Amino acid sequence: MAQSGTGKRGRPKTEIDPVQLERLAQIHCTIDEAAAVLGCSKSTIIRYLKEPGNQERWDAGREKGRASLRRLQWQHANGTGASAVTMTVHLSKHWLGETEKVLQEVTGKDGTPFSLNVIIDGSSAPPKAG
Repeated sequence: MAQSGTGKRGRPKTEIDPVQLERLAQIHCTIDEAAAVLGCSKSTIIRYLKEPGNQERWDAGREKGRASLRRLQWQHANGTGASAVTMTVHLSKHWLGETEKVLQEVTGKDGTPFSLNVIIDGSSAPPKAG
């Protein structure tokens, strides 16, 4: 039996505030998290993002969030103290491709070459040729 007057059936369409959705994208919320904040289902958000212009707005929010994080990294790197050093090292590794390589040499107690006995099948002896 159809509803009188409108001819429509089902739940009313969920209205999503595009500004709020963009702000959620800026703080890198997942679609699940955005749905929880907006009080709708994940599938509603996915359907909304398929409408013209909405995916672009979501992506723009994510990019604004990245820019904000990058600005914060620069503030930390240009500061003083341990956090500045840590951030500078982090940015150097990611942006400049720098790495920290550690060379380790292992020797025995008296400086002689280190030997390692591996136990295979409950025996420390090498397997017999057969």
